[in-house]
Amino acid sequence: MVKIFLCSLLWYLFFYTYCLAQTYTYAHYDTKDGLAGSTVYGMAQTRDGFIWFGTETGLSRFDGIHFKTFSTADGLPSNEILTLFLDSKGRLWMSPFKNAVCYYANGKIHNQENDSTLKKIDISSIIYGIGESSKGDILIQQFFNTTIVTADNHVKKCAIGVGKPSVRVPYPFTIRSAVGVIVANLVEMPAEIREKIKPDWLYIGKAQHSNNLYYVFQNNEAIKMINAKENLTKTIPKRSTILLLNNHEYAVCPPSNGTEILDLVRKGSFEGYFKDCRVHFVMKDIEQNLWFSTQGLGVFKVNRNRFKNLFITDEKEAIDIRDIHKFGPDIYIGGFNNHYWKVKAVDDLFFRRETLKKPISFLSDRAFLLAIPDHTIIHNGSSDFLNLKRLEPDSLSVLKTTLSFGDTLLAAGNWGVFLISKKQDRILKKIYSGRATCAYKQDGTYYIGTFDGLYEMGPDQKIIFIGDRFPQFKSSTSSFTESSDGTLWIGNADNGVWGLRRGKIIAAFNLKNGLNSNLCRSLFAYENKLWVGTEKGLNEIDISPGTYR
Repeated sequence: MVKIFLCSLLWYLFFYTYCLAQTYTYAHYDTKDGLAGSTVYGMAQTRDGFIWFGTETGLSRFDGIHFKTFSTADGLPSNEILTLFLDSKGRLWMSPFKNAVCYYANGKIHNQENDSTLKKIDISSIIYGIGESSKGDILIQQFFNTTIVTADNHVKKCAIGVGKPSVRVPYPFTIRSAVGVIVANLVEMPAEIREKIKPDWLYIGKAQHSNNLYYVFQNNEAIKMINAKENLTKTIPKRSTILLLNNHEYAVCPPSNGTEILDLVRKGSFEGYFKDCRVHFVMKDIEQNLWFSTQGLGVFKVNRNRFKNLFITDEKEAIDIRDIHKFGPDIYIGGFNNHYWKVKAVDDLFFRRETLKKPISFLSDRAFLLAIPDHTIIHNGSSDFLNLKRLEPDSLSVLKTTLSFGDTLLAAGNWGVFLISKKQDRILKKIYSGRATCAYKQDGTYYIGTFDGLYEMGPDQKIIFIGDRFPQFKSSTSSFTESSDGTLWIGNADNGVWGLRRGKIIAAFNLKNGLNSNLCRSLFAYENKLWVGTEKGLNEIDISPGTYR
């Protein structure tokens, strides 16, 4: 009785469905964008980052912006491509709607006319699956037989195909997956698992749930999860396709419209997508974005990022959010007209909870100032987020940025640039008397941004206009941030973002090389990424050494 209860409880947790409606943002690509065809059967991502789509009218390669189409003129046996499979050598194998096989490697489509190894393969029917064994052998499965292309390019044939399923013979390819990609190796499966398999089961993959390893199969109307101790069954729509995304996520694609993602780690929750579309295939790219290929509607990309309202104020007046920072376990939000809030940090569970309606009002004090991490730059946006006006209302009434370093704050605003002691709660010194838009300190040098351009002040206390040395800095300076390699990134109001290191400009980003606007409003550097906020949106830049992109 206890065992039955535990199994029932496990199964309930495994397939518990959250009923809260989920929203998602997506990008849609179709023939108008350059995709070869609107019906897309299969997808794959190669090591170079390209995403490939097998359509009814050609093979498409996507670089994130542009599509390139391959057809019979490029070596495809047929323009209708049904299956894509990437092997361990980086070769992209394809099965067309024709008795043929080919693969793409090193900029060329290898087919049975131009490749000596493929010439040896006898294809007598449509290919049902392409896969790879643990030894690196390529398995090409047809209805009545399977061709083996060994790792050293020898070709062998075995008279076992999808038309004669059998789990009793010691071959690694007698069970095919539901999407035509062979992933089962019966030789490596434990004997107690092989003994439970039925002839009509299709192998899906391995799953981790509650620290237990399960082998996942499907038949016409159910998912089967089995290990040595128990069998779990989940009913699915008849003739559904089950797609493995990783070791804990699966896509369920019914013959009708829509698809659902089953997540075993998060209590087996389902999330539904594109209920009005017939989905053929689902995959996750290396950035964890979801891709859905459809019947007649091209492909959809659902970004991994999720969006949800943190809170909605009840104020009748407009509330502008000017600043957001995470200090410790909390997020602090600075608004306009002296509205400031504190909320608990967003984690994965946040997207499963109801929206928080009542954030806690927040007012900065000395203890809060002392807790601000070094090199944190706060964009006050003319608000008094740090409650500094209490120290000297006239001088600190309109601050633009505040930088924390050690026990000191560097505050820039309409009435100059000031050094403020956190411990003593007072202004130590005014280092610049003009109107400032932002300020930063790096290696003993102060950088002061103004509407007229960029200034610097070294240990000798002399203020020098950098615009005389670099004309790029003669325009209004809007923001600073520093990356881990010591580069000071400087945002301008009309000519983009510039990288300054050891007195030299080492990088520039603007409209000419991909920035969505030359009007930079804010910057944030983290690890090898530079985030640039402009009036037209958010930009992510790879600033790995030598890889500015």
